[in-house]
Amino acid sequence: MNKHNWFRAESPVERSGDILVSFDPQWRDLLRDSSIGFVVRRRYPKVFLPRRMFVYICAPYSELIGFCSIKKLRRINLREGLQILGQSGLTREDLEAYFLGYEEIGCYSISHISLFRTPLSLESLRNQAGFSPPQSFVSLSRRASGWLDQIHSNKALHGGFNAQRNLT
Repeated sequence: MNKHNWFRAESPVERSGDILVSFDPQWRDLLRDSSIGFVVRRRYPKVFLPRRMFVYICAPYSELIGFCSIKKLRRINLREGLQILGQSGLTREDLEAYFLGYEEIGCYSISHISLFRTPLSLESLRNQAGFSPPQSFVSLSRRASGWLDQIHSNKALHGGFNAQRNLT
């Protein structure tokens, strides 16, 4: 593992069981407000079930805002996607467009979102961990997950994190 880029797991042995997912800026408020219980993605882990999803919001924010628990990850078709539409933050038109060219996509059932009171900036992540934002998702190394847990522990209950929120 490159010591200047230790965020991404380079092998199954280095994999922590956590992932970091990049979201477009329009998802920031929905995620911060715990307004969604399902996240649909074309790209998702197919060889392991991640336990947590760290949430990175792309430019202009360019920040890691927190994490949530992953209750379940499954493949869904458009019909199944329409059944969870109200909890996905998507319109019917958005979902239909997202499925173009795909018979199935991944669907994460998420809960217990925890937000950093002060998000971690791209500059900080890049300088401290060699991080560069993934186009879709990245499997986190054990070192990266441990580092983020340490940040969580140091800031929990003392102004560093908001209270944990439960999504249904």
